[in-house]
Amino acid sequence: MATDPADLLRERGYRVTGQRLAVLRAVSREPHVTADAVAETVRAEIGAISIQAVYDVLGVLVDVDCAVGSAPCLTAADDMGYQIDEAEVIYWGRCAECQSQTRR
Repeated sequence: MATDPADLLRERGYRVTGQRLAVLRAVSREPHVTADAVAETVRAEIGAISIQAVYDVLGVLVDVDCAVGSAPCLTAADDMGYQIDEAEVIYWGRCAECQSQTRR
C-alpha cells in the first residue's frame, strides 16, 4: 500500500489536487480534529477551501476494509411497518496512539 499521499489518492482513482493534499497533511498532523479545524489549517496553508470541499476529501479518506467475522443482526426486531431499505454498521473506537496514552 502506498504511503505517499499523492500515490494513495491515485491508487484509489482520485485526481491529485492541492486541496486534497493539504487536507491529507492536516489530518496526518492532527487526526482527531473537526472538519472546521481542518478547513482552518488548510486555509492557513493554501489560502482557500470550502467546508464542503473538506467534507468531500474526508469522505475519500474514511474507507475501511469490509467487516469480517459473524454478521451483526441487521434485521429489526420490530420494523413498525416500515420497509427497511438498508442498515448501517458504525465503528467507534480509539486509535493506537490514544490507547497507549490511556495505559500510562
